[in-house]
Amino acid sequence: MSITLAKPIKNGRILIVDDNPRNIQVLGNILKENQYLVEFATSGAGALEWIGVQCFDLILLDIVLPDMNGFQVCEKIRAKYDLDSLPVIFLSAHNDTNNVHYGFKIGAQDFITKPFNRGDLLMRVRTHILLKKNIDKLKYLNETLEQKVEERTRALNLAKEAAERNDRLKTIFLQNLSHEIRTPLNGIFGFTQLLKLNLEEKENYIHYIEMIEHSGEHMLSMINDLVILSKIESGQNIDICIEEVDLNEMLDEIILTFQPRIKDKGLKLFKRVKIPDGFMFETDKEKIFQVFMNLINNAIKYTPSGYIEIKICYFDSKIEFSVKDTGVGIPKNMHKVIFERFVQGKTYHNRPFEGSGVGLSISKALIEALGGEIWVESEPEKGAIFKFSLS
Repeated sequence: MSITLAKPIKNGRILIVDDNPRNIQVLGNILKENQYLVEFATSGAGALEWIGVQCFDLILLDIVLPDMNGFQVCEKIRAKYDLDSLPVIFLSAHNDTNNVHYGFKIGAQDFITKPFNRGDLLMRVRTHILLKKNIDKLKYLNETLEQKVEERTRALNLAKEAAERNDRLKTIFLQNLSHEIRTPLNGIFGFTQLLKLNLEEKENYIHYIEMIEHSGEHMLSMINDLVILSKIESGQNIDICIEEVDLNEMLDEIILTFQPRIKDKGLKLFKRVKIPDGFMFETDKEKIFQVFMNLINNAIKYTPSGYIEIKICYFDSKIEFSVKDTGVGIPKNMHKVIFERFVQGKTYHNRPFEGSGVGLSISKALIEALGGEIWVESEPEKGAIFKFSLS
């Protein structure tokens, strides 16, 4: 009956340790014919040196060596490599029971007797190399799995922290919003009552009506912010309507809108325009107008005294817009955070300011929808410059 040998493990690397050149030649030829990669050592020290510089899948180790015996070599191997990392097969004519038992005791996986049977040798070599490679593969998969689990765990923890932070910020936002809505409502109801009680004092009507109008505009602005915010939160695209815009004329409209508030607070408002005469810029005027409204509102809010400057410059085929103030400023570590949703001024200033905390977040979303970018340059107590650019 003929026996078909199993296919060898291609590229399995084997170290033969034997002091007999003839044994090395015969054994090496058999292994090379079966596509194994073979190195050899004629002493225990030589074998340990090879193992220190090369990775092997199997050691074929004789017991009798010139400098130390095979058992001592095996013990030194096991001091550094476990059974799974580097298999050892003793290949020796000294096959009495004591030697075989001792070989297994100190960490050999197998014992082959000289003279060996070619088929038996190849089957055992294949079995131990295959087992070693499968164990290596399992170790790799296990390490990869552990790494993926760690990465996934870190990602989940970051997501959990972000969700918890978002919930906290939303709570702050809703508390602020509740207060902010009450403020214009109280103004509307309060001045309506004053109008009823002072029907004969007509000279006060205009003042009362202006205050009602201001409260209504304040409330409408918050509602508009909430509409845009709801689109951002739900992942909807922001509608863009491109038209030719006279930027100089737009700034005049903005200044006219804010002049009463600027005057009431005792601030000064400057305009600087560095664009070619008659220059028309294609953009969404309503979105740019809203961004300026949000930035100037912030500037007024956080500037107790001094001035606010709005500026437009044209260079390198880009338009750069900016709103500069002489207010309380912003710490460097908050320069990116303030553009996140629900982050309100009092989270980085120890003083009460109005605001729902979504204006800058909405401004960032609008500018990015227009293909631009927005940022801030500021230091505490040195004012702030909010800039955005479009091309």
